[in-house]
Amino acid sequence: MDDLMPEDIELEEEKKPGLFKKIFLGVIALLLIFLIISRVGLGPEILHIFAGKLASHELDENLSITLKDGTEIVFNPGTYQELLEYHDRREGKEIKACLLGDKKDNEYLLNDIFFPEIIRNDVFSVTSAPCPDDTLVPLHSHPDNRCLYSSQDAKSHESFKKINPEAISAVMCSKTRFGFYR
Repeated sequence: MDDLMPEDIELEEEKKPGLFKKIFLGVIALLLIFLIISRVGLGPEILHIFAGKLASHELDENLSITLKDGTEIVFNPGTYQELLEYHDRREGKEIKACLLGDKKDNEYLLNDIFFPEIIRNDVFSVTSAPCPDDTLVPLHSHPDNRCLYSSQDAKSHESFKKINPEAISAVMCSKTRFGFYR
């Protein structure tokens, strides 16, 4: 073995896979695993949940969320507790809530809550009476970890923005996760 010639060393090095080849094979392996999971029926759900996580925000210990543009949403503890209790009483069905308060620059201080009359709701939709004109955050819920905004959500948001241009719409997709849309 000690008598290897330089050309033998070069042949040994050529047999070793390069870094690019290792990365390429790793990506292919991950893709195959993803495709297998997709065929089992989890793929679309996993993608939807993952995209929803990217588009939403987790409430911090101060009951606030800072959006990417610097806007801060701050829940009054009593208002947040009332929202949670209302949500829990309607487990398995979407809810509608109107969050009111004060807007100071880029800060939304949510210190009051109003629950409009629900006309119809199920696990995937809610139809209600409108929120009051001074609502800062018209909010509805989605099933857990389904944080993406639907086309109907976008239409409702645009409609409410005509009433209150300062409003930010929200989707509650778990007890501590919210998606906010301008």
